Amino acid sequence: MNQAEKERLARVGRTFNAKKYIAEEIEAIRKQVGNRKVLLAMSGGVDSSVCAVLLQKAIGKQLVCVFVDHGCMRLNEAKAVKKVFKGKFGINLIQIDAEARFLKKAKGITDPELKRKCIGGEFIKVFADVARDLKKKFGDIDFLGQGTIYPDIIESGVGGNKAVKAHHNGPGPRGPLHRRAHQGEARHPQAGGLHLPRRDEEGEARP
Repeated sequence: MNQAEKERLARVGRTFNAKKYIAEEIEAIRKQVGNRKVLLAMSGGVDSSVCAVLLQKAIGKQLVCVFVDHGCMRLNEAKAVKKVFKGKFGINLIQIDAEARFLKKAKGITDPELKRKCIGGEFIKVFADVARDLKKKFGDIDFLGQGTIYPDIIESGVGGNKAVKAHHNGPGPRGPLHRRAHQGEARHPQAGGLHLPRRDEEGEARP
C-alpha cells in the first residue's frame, strides 16, 4: 500500500513538515534555555540522538551530553556513538564506561520488568554521580534534556495511566526541559535535515 492509498483510507492529508518542525523546536529551545546549560543523557538510540542534534543546533556548546556505556550495546556501537556525535556533530560528549557496574547489578535477574527497573535505577545512580562531577567543570546546569516518544511516558504509568512496562523516563534537575521527537521525523531523521546516519550506513555500529 502506497502513501496515497494510506491517506485515502485514513481520510487525512500529509500535514507534518519535518523541516518546519525542526526550525520551530530550535527556536523554542533557544527561547526557553537562553544562555544556560542543558544536560542530556544520550543512549545512542533514535530518540536521544534526535534530541541531542536538535539541542546542538539550538544552543551549541551549552549542551553537555553524557553517554553511559552499560556493556549491552551492539558490536562497536559505543565507538560509533562517539565518532558520530563528538566527531561529526561536534557535540560536547562525555563517555562513561560502566559495563562492569551494570552487569554486576543485573546478574541473576531473569524477570524482564525487574531487570528493566534494576537497569533503570542503576542508570539514574550513574548519571547522578556524573552530574555531580560535571558541576565542578561546567558550573550550574539548569535543564535536563530528554529524548523520548510520548507512548513511552504513557506506558510508564505517568499521569495516572496504567503502567505497561518501565521506561527510562524520570525526573531531572530543576526546570526540566523535555523535548519529544516526533515519531515520523525520529524514524527518518535524514528527511528532516538532521543528517543522522542510517543503520545501513553504519552497519551494526549504527547509533
